[in-house]
Amino acid sequence: MKISLPSNLATIQDLSSLIIELHNYSRWVDHQNIKSKFKANSNKDTFELSEPSKLLVRELGTDKTKIQDLLRCLEDLKSTSNIMTITLPTAPTELTRELLIDWCRKNIAGDILFSFQFNSNLLGGMVLRYKSRIFDWSFRRRILEKRYDFPEVIKNV
Repeated sequence: MKISLPSNLATIQDLSSLIIELHNYSRWVDHQNIKSKFKANSNKDTFELSEPSKLLVRELGTDKTKIQDLLRCLEDLKSTSNIMTITLPTAPTELTRELLIDWCRKNIAGDILFSFQFNSNLLGGMVLRYKSRIFDWSFRRRILEKRYDFPEVIKNV
């Protein structure tokens, strides 16, 4: 089963909470099936799913085997997915976070998970760590690279 992760499902913690929620949903489906089999008086109670869960469960409905396949797939994804660490000087806005996640999933890997960190010493820009590579696009690095040219820049101001 191939899963397309929504942009609001980005971290290992998000994935873990989704798996727990889907396990609870699966138990609820079992309970509803038993109630309907014995024609028990049910109040048609519903199970409230989070947005990422709704997106993944939409086409599955209450089919127990499909839910179990989805759970197995998510567990595999959790154990085998690559994690990209993004270090920013401040917390990103929701739009910035979604844009970063969407771009990485389209251009690097569709099942990539993220870890967001914050370091105000960067001054701006960002640092990415993916597998064994580090990409440093921080303002701090650029300033330090040009530290010997800095007196000349100030002199010309």
